[in-house]
Amino acid sequence: AAGIESVRRSRSSYDNSVRDLPERQGELRGLEADFARNLADLGHQWGEDDLQGFDTSLVVRNQVDGWKERIDETAEHAQQSQFQLAQERRMLQDHQAETQEAREKLPPEPPLDAAALAQRQDALRAARGRLEGYERERQNHDNLRGQLTALGASQTMPTLAVKPNIALVILLGIAGAALIAIGLYSASLLSVVAGGVLLLAAAVLLFMGRPAPSPVPSPMATTLGQQVADAERDTEAARQSLLDSAAALGLDGQPDAAALDSAEARLNAARNALDVWNAARTRVEDTVWREKLQEQRVESAAREQDAADAASQEAQREWRQWLGERGLDETLTPDTMTTFIARVETARSSLSEARRMRDRVAAIEYDIQEFREQVEPLAARHGLPLTPNDHQQLARVADELIRRLEEAQTAFSGRERAKEQTEETRELLKSRERRLQSAEEELAALLTAGGADGAEDFRRRARQYEERLELERRRDEHRRNLEWFSGPGQRFDTFREALAEADPNRLGDESARLSELHAEVDVKRSALREERGGIDTELAQLTSEEESSALRIRRSTLEERLREHAREWSRLTIAEALLEKTRQKFEQERQPSVIRYAEKFFSGVTGQRYQRLYAPIGEQTITVTDAVGASKQPGELSRGTREQLYLALRFGLIREFGEHAERLPVVVDEALVNFDPERARLAAESFAQLAETNQVLVFTCHPSTAEMFADAAGAQVVDISG
Repeated sequence: AAGIESVRRSRSSYDNSVRDLPERQGELRGLEADFARNLADLGHQWGEDDLQGFDTSLVVRNQVDGWKERIDETAEHAQQSQFQLAQERRMLQDHQAETQEAREKLPPEPPLDAAALAQRQDALRAARGRLEGYERERQNHDNLRGQLTALGASQTMPTLAVKPNIALVILLGIAGAALIAIGLYSASLLSVVAGGVLLLAAAVLLFMGRPAPSPVPSPMATTLGQQVADAERDTEAARQSLLDSAAALGLDGQPDAAALDSAEARLNAARNALDVWNAARTRVEDTVWREKLQEQRVESAAREQDAADAASQEAQREWRQWLGERGLDETLTPDTMTTFIARVETARSSLSEARRMRDRVAAIEYDIQEFREQVEPLAARHGLPLTPNDHQQLARVADELIRRLEEAQTAFSGRERAKEQTEETRELLKSRERRLQSAEEELAALLTAGGADGAEDFRRRARQYEERLELERRRDEHRRNLEWFSGPGQRFDTFREALAEADPNRLGDESARLSELHAEVDVKRSALREERGGIDTELAQLTSEEESSALRIRRSTLEERLREHAREWSRLTIAEALLEKTRQKFEQERQPSVIRYAEKFFSGVTGQRYQRLYAPIGEQTITVTDAVGASKQPGELSRGTREQLYLALRFGLIREFGEHAERLPVVVDEALVNFDPERARLAAESFAQLAETNQVLVFTCHPSTAEMFADAAGAQVVDISG
């Protein structure tokens, strides 16, 4: 039975194993094919041990990333260096072309350089000055000679009596004075000399009308002759100096002002030509300097490119060496290496799935074999044939063994139940016999206690006892009624004694007499009522009709005013109630955004203990409502809760400000010092919610606060104590 029971427990598992084995074997073949393809994708003849031994740890991945970063960086540097070199070379070509163009545009060198040009300009300025000096000396010589000639003629001419022309004399005097004044103001010797000549002519005209003196040589003539000789020498010296300056300018003969102007024009043209040539030469020199500087930059870029190429080649060489140390193909790049590692992981995953499926198929086959090993000895013992590797026959044999065991167990269980039922029946019979004997003993004792001869006598006595109880109940009820009429205690005893002594006939007579007396009293009462009605009527008639009317009018007026006041009170009461409800609804639904945002934060910080915030209309305060609906002012809260409320209001203001302007960072310093640990943790979570829209910086000197923010809000802790 134990062996077959074990077979029955394993029967369902055996069916599942037989049913799952072909599917699992098919899946195993598919997984092994996938694994073979993944191995083929690796490009090597790898086995399972090689695959498992290949290092794909995070260290290797980081190394590959480092190699990729280094190779990419060196390659990018080499590429940038190559681009920079090409750019510098293009710029060098541009500078060379610019230099060639400047040289081609360079004009021929002017005949005069800057020194010669400056020398000739100095000679020109000297010639102009010497020309003016020569003209002054010549004019002075001519003036003196004219004076001397005029003075000599007057001494040799006969005396004439001529009347002078006064107007002409005055005109010549005024002109001479004007020329002298102009010459003195402008420092012009020529004007002064001309003015003197005019004054001298005026004097001559003035004295021509007088008798001439005798022709005797005068001292003035002698002086003028000496002055003429000196002026002639000065004029010749000035002329010789002018000729020397003209020779320095390349002029032939004695120059005049026009010749000097022409020479000045030629010098200006030479200056312009020299400036143009100098500017062109400066441009050529500048382009040559930039060309040389660019050549240096090209050489520097070439050296940098060589260094970058060498660094890139060195990185590639070290990368190939790294691959060779791990037995990998040197053609792999960091990018393909990352793909290669991913393929290795994929192959490992396929191998893991294949191994898992192999273990599962092996487990299924083991279960089937274990089940066969359980069934074979039992089948041989019970004479049931078995064919090797026939799973259906094995299942049928197991079912037959189980069926036989169940039949045997059913028969055995039936027999055991029959034995148990027999034993239970015997025990029940004994129990009922004991109960019968006990009941008979109780019946005998009951009859003995009741003094009855038998059951019928006992039932009769029982009915009599019930009738007695009913009579006693009625007696007690009548007694209570009598006590109600007479009163309890002594009155009731007196009443009983009076009833005991009274005669029924006498009591009847007394009752009739009292009835008659009662009727008479009723008649008198009716008469008194009629009399009272008449008196009331007379009183009503005695009352003045006018006063009654006024009182009724006043009463009506007061009643109407009372009704109006009642209606007004009703309207005001209803209006007050509607306004209060409207205000409450407005306060609940139309709170500012700051209050609505703050309400969410405050509810979260207090752990849902306080669920609502609102600002009453027309009041400068905040009202909070707890979970049971009770309203409190900030002054009624504890210090910690009050600070949590103010913190929530600040959060609401920050959120409201961020909805309409730039979201600014939030800086907080020791904001949770008065919070209990649970409220502090909830406040840290609220800071995390605020950090979804604003950058939050929390400063604290408490390590526990920093740890709490790191745990509750995922904050990054930065130590600035150093």
